[in-house]
Amino acid sequence: MRSTRLALLTFILSLGGLACGDTDDSNGDGPMCGAFDACGGKLEGSWKLEDACYVVLEQPKLGFCDEATAELQARMTEGSITFEDDTFERNYEIETELILNIPESCRGDKECIAMGDTLDNGATLVCGNADGEKSGCACSAFFTSRTSQSGEFTIRGNRVQLVGEELGYCVKGDTLTLRPTSTINMSGSNATSILQTTFSRN
Repeated sequence: MRSTRLALLTFILSLGGLACGDTDDSNGDGPMCGAFDACGGKLEGSWKLEDACYVVLEQPKLGFCDEATAELQARMTEGSITFEDDTFERNYEIETELILNIPESCRGDKECIAMGDTLDNGATLVCGNADGEKSGCACSAFFTSRTSQSGEFTIRGNRVQLVGEELGYCVKGDTLTLRPTSTINMSGSNATSILQTTFSRN
């Protein structure tokens, strides 16, 4: 039992530290992220964060259960990003729910509730029996990620270079979409992920 919980917590903590999701790109409202095309456009101005969704290119592996699946869904978003002359400033906060599904084949004789715990990042992982047609355990935890950064930016075609990060961008009317051009390799797993954000012009 102890080895199972240690593997579970190691996996959850690797998720909790970075933005990720499942193979179905989902945002806080449930639907998948729409197809993204870096169309460029006029970045200058102030933009309010409206939505975020997580794109995972490969599922992480849970040590004791290869069939387990995980996703992250943005439940609340708040903040803004501003581009003026050759400088930018971004400050935003995203509350995220981690959803972990452990199938019956991995559960064995263990009670689902026993897999819950308080994670090192302060989030509480709560597990219970899965509902509906699914069997096994359904776990969830909430945590908040914050971004506060400023500096110079450079535009290269349909990409914008911020401090240590390059993003494809698309401005359509009063909507700005940003999506990193490189993936994040989560520590302790083989999962890679991307966080896509959508803004409206102030």
